[in-house]
Amino acid sequence: MVKPAPTRFSNLTGAASLAMRKWWRLLGTLVLLAVAASVVGTGQGLAAHQGEMGSLATLLAISLLYAALLAVPFVPSVEIGLLIMLLYGRPGILAAYCATLLGLNLAYLAGRMLRGRCAIAQRLQDRLTKWTRHPGGRPLFAGLALAALLNTPGNTAVGGGGGISLVYGAFSVLSWFRFAVCVALATALIPVLVLLGVLGVEQLMAS
Repeated sequence: MVKPAPTRFSNLTGAASLAMRKWWRLLGTLVLLAVAASVVGTGQGLAAHQGEMGSLATLLAISLLYAALLAVPFVPSVEIGLLIMLLYGRPGILAAYCATLLGLNLAYLAGRMLRGRCAIAQRLQDRLTKWTRHPGGRPLFAGLALAALLNTPGNTAVGGGGGISLVYGAFSVLSWFRFAVCVALATALIPVLVLLGVLGVEQLMAS
């Protein structure tokens, strides 16, 4: 059977797909550079505040605990992140942001490993279907839905950040690369606003 010649529309679709992949790669590179800069900034800030706010080991231990709790579905761990910001100032803000990325990505990877064998993920997916599924299966829609879910107050009712990330991994709603990029951008809003002085940590903890 003779294969039909590619149409102009299919050529345009292929070009658009290639452009989107290049855009995602560029965006991911920028995010990784930003995270690396944050880590360096955290280390430098701690060196200056070590006598007042404790050692790097203490901040690292608290941040890892926060990341581990954040990765668990239904565990409200945002308060720990805010406490890190409050106690350590600018270094704590950067450390809490990096720990948030770590925790959410751990939950996503756990979902990928437990794919098809996780009852919690299945239950959560039923609740999140209208958010995570789109008739065209478009990554842009799933990415915007992820950002909205992570920044919605009271999202613990649908699993919290850990539960949402678990579903995205277990059902491959987004590839890991796209998930990591979306999470890095979606969770950067509050740390940036706190660093700029637009929001206060005390105000966030009281709300």
